[in-house]
Amino acid sequence: MSRTETEISEVLRADRDSLGERCVWHSEVWMLCWTHSTRPQADRLRIDYVAEIDGRLIGIEAKAPAEHASDLGRHLLQCAQYAAGKIGANRADIPQRWIGRPLSAVFLCTRLGRQDDWMRNHTFSAHRIYGPANVGFLIRESRGLCLRLCGERFWTEWTGWNQGRLESHSRVGNGRFKVGE
Repeated sequence: MSRTETEISEVLRADRDSLGERCVWHSEVWMLCWTHSTRPQADRLRIDYVAEIDGRLIGIEAKAPAEHASDLGRHLLQCAQYAAGKIGANRADIPQRWIGRPLSAVFLCTRLGRQDDWMRNHTFSAHRIYGPANVGFLIRESRGLCLRLCGERFWTEWTGWNQGRLESHSRVGNGRFKVGE
């Protein structure tokens, strides 16, 4: 079943509502991102959602299903740009404590449009390739939302942050994610 980006965003808003007070969530947040080394300043890019879940800032980018591996690659590259940026001031309702802070990770929320083996394999490879850039996938499991980074459960609605992974000094993402952030 293929979905549009608008339909995926509607489902995300329902997810936000189900998390209640545990989550502060804002849409269309501007990020300051260095997208090319030849530019002397950061570009302003807009991420679909920034969420503070149990005290940690993450980004979520909603995308229509990728029909080709190259489409998925472009979606993930966009997420990687956000993961390397900082939150910029763009509206009065954005919490002041967020301004100037980087996101811990950015998660792509999409649905595979084609269920061919090559597309599934490309998605599995994306975990390995983009995980070190702090880019993962938001998925729904039977018990609720799950954020996967480097192919592992990083946060789940039912258990929270994977503290064992954080405290074991195992490398997660690019190592920037630390306990107590």
